[in-house]
Amino acid sequence: MSSFLEILKCNKKCVKNISKYLQLLSEINVEKDRQELKYLLSKLLSSSDNLVHNSRQIPLELGVEFIDSESIYDYTENLIIESSGVKVDYIKENWLALRLPAIPPKRGKTYSQYLILPLEYALQKFFQGHPFQDERKMVLIYRFVYSNAVPRKSYRDYDNLEVKKITDVLVSHTTISDHPTRLNNYYCSAQGEGTHTEVFLVPEEEFPSWLNWEKSISKEGVLV
Repeated sequence: MSSFLEILKCNKKCVKNISKYLQLLSEINVEKDRQELKYLLSKLLSSSDNLVHNSRQIPLELGVEFIDSESIYDYTENLIIESSGVKVDYIKENWLALRLPAIPPKRGKTYSQYLILPLEYALQKFFQGHPFQDERKMVLIYRFVYSNAVPRKSYRDYDNLEVKKITDVLVSHTTISDHPTRLNNYYCSAQGEGTHTEVFLVPEEEFPSWLNWEKSISKEGVLV
């Protein structure tokens, strides 16, 4: 029980820190105090990550083996997927589509784990019932969607480590090699109602059709 109490103590501290950083963020001039803004955001994200990570350990520490007829392991995976906002589905019959949270600035050595772990779980779960069997050459599309509140100078560079890690996970589950003879890459940005990331896997010969279809995507984006 001591571990459980330690987790609660740590979580209380995280909640207190989150409240403090949110208050400080509301008080600074975000245009002028850029260094302070970066510092407070990094601390806020770190405390939030710790809170979520610790909370997921509580059922295990309490010996809860079954919740709603699911094992705690399955329950934890489902909770991670649901809380992450990661969604996976086929659209237009055979185009694989993913909706991911926005990719924020990096946060040290483990900055992408908040995204990679739920993506891994979501793909494992999805492909159990919907195996990927298209052996044609593919185009992997990254569509970065930003709300109107995000200034254009803050748009992410396309060449970043997070994209590479997401590609590696996706390729491992679709058995599509990322060799140029098997996979091409395309990146684009768009404005929408909320900031998030969309990923598509489309057969190369159907890529022109995707470009035309992309113009019709609603402001909410795909897989809402």
